[in-house]
Amino acid sequence: MNRTRSCDDRPFSSPVKRGRGTTRSVVEGARGRAQTRPQCPPQSRSSRRRPGPSGLVIEPAGSRGRRGGQPPTADLAAPRRRPHTPGVPAPEPITLVPYDPAWPRLAAEAARLLRASRGAIDQIEHFGSTAIPGLAAKPTIDIIASVPDLAALDPFAAWLQADGYDDMSANFSFRRFFRKPPSSGPSFHLHLVTTDAWPTKSERLFRDWLLAHPAVAASYAALKAQLAIRFADDRDAYTEAKSDFIQSAVNDARHSRVLPPLTNWEE
Repeated sequence: MNRTRSCDDRPFSSPVKRGRGTTRSVVEGARGRAQTRPQCPPQSRSSRRRPGPSGLVIEPAGSRGRRGGQPPTADLAAPRRRPHTPGVPAPEPITLVPYDPAWPRLAAEAARLLRASRGAIDQIEHFGSTAIPGLAAKPTIDIIASVPDLAALDPFAAWLQADGYDDMSANFSFRRFFRKPPSSGPSFHLHLVTTDAWPTKSERLFRDWLLAHPAVAASYAALKAQLAIRFADDRDAYTEAKSDFIQSAVNDARHSRVLPPLTNWEE
């Protein structure tokens, strides 16, 4: 009795057989044997990509596309674990915690201390998920500050390192980045950018867009929760998987300010 393959079984490696529900078109198998595909029904409208809120594109369940900031639902079903290499420290897991009302206060205190230092800081603000009330986040306080000249920051960098910040700027061209590991509370990330770039920095635009659009913030919260499971110990993949959503929201924010869309996302 001939067995008819379903659309969900492909590809397969059995030789060509005549049976109901199959077509006469064939493809070559791994060993040169001809294979036949079942005649599948046309794609339904409900399974096609469709525009979502704020111009985002929502992928159908099981799709592997990433456009529009919406995660492919079926791919998030199980965590992806990065293999651990013996002798190398295990990667830091992605841990989201409920919003803590103390985060803005901690950010303000850190900003006050930074302003009191010898650094020539023009503007300084709290950004990131810990700056969005009600949004679950990694326990990291992100701070962004503007300075006149990144090349003249060596004395300030020395002060930061004496205060417990690690200089992580090696891979950055258009900012200086410092990280203060957690002690009894959250960690702190300090991003220093130039004063002339300050008004349109994407981090600030994204924060303000989430604050002004609770529905977008809720979608972002749901996306982060899914990705924290999917990429539980792969921080780079977790960050990359959020990029389409963030870029779409930033360009929505830029459009609202009559700014051209941003295409260079290097930093």
